Amino acid sequence: MVEIAIHNLTIEAENGSQLSNVDMTLQSPNVAAFCSDDPLFGETLFALLRKRGQPTSGTIQINGQPLKTLRHPEKIIGMLDDLKIKDHWLIQKAIRQAQKSSDHSIDDEQAELILKQFALDGQHSIGSLSLDQKITLRIILLLVKQPNVILLDHATDQLAPRHARAVWQLLRSYAQKTDALILMTSSNMTTMMSCADDIYYFSRGYLTSTRHLHPRTGVDCVITVFGTGFPIETAQRLGAHILEEAPEETRFLYAGNIQAILPLLEQSTITDVRIEDATVEDELMTY
Repeated sequence: MVEIAIHNLTIEAENGSQLSNVDMTLQSPNVAAFCSDDPLFGETLFALLRKRGQPTSGTIQINGQPLKTLRHPEKIIGMLDDLKIKDHWLIQKAIRQAQKSSDHSIDDEQAELILKQFALDGQHSIGSLSLDQKITLRIILLLVKQPNVILLDHATDQLAPRHARAVWQLLRSYAQKTDALILMTSSNMTTMMSCADDIYYFSRGYLTSTRHLHPRTGVDCVITVFGTGFPIETAQRLGAHILEEAPEETRFLYAGNIQAILPLLEQSTITDVRIEDATVEDELMTY
């Protein structure tokens, strides 16, 4: 098991990002997502975990050892930035380089099985790959090194949804099988809710809420109801969180089974209903 304990952490980073009095303990196996109104949140926190910055105050411990005394955090904490690959390389060479850079990397057979899951051939050049394939390969190379902790800052945001789901299925399997801890950020709320075990909500640098996601939690949506007569109190009992309310328009975040709320939307005085995926901004208005 790996544990990261953060106590009373405060930082005002050069990039303008800040964290204030943060306390949290992260344990493997787990995928933890950070939902923040600061697009540089991941960059700031992950830099601290790799000793690329200094907090204003507070402490970080990894497996009980103060981070500041850990000589080579990169040996247990992996980031995509660690990987140096070139377009003219064959995929096979990139795999070899990843194996050489780690004392406990996976073997050739295991690496080949992962490549096959994504229709990647070790004899193909990296330059011939599509953007989705290049992003996927970089994540695979990180897994080849088998770090105890993986930091992914908006790593899959550019992937097509179907491709992102496959990559996260691989990452979640890795976390469970190797007892690893994966920390992630994303601008896509659906990705975070589909992939994470826990979500940590941050607003203006403060940790405002922690939410454990059960396997059947599903993905939050935002429902906008036009017209009158919508039974708000009943909806709230079913899991609705009101975001905006006007005389003939009600907008709310819904975290339950969508089938349960549908009968409430069938009032004759309701003229229209719009259902959309929840955004980071919607979530931070609630949690």
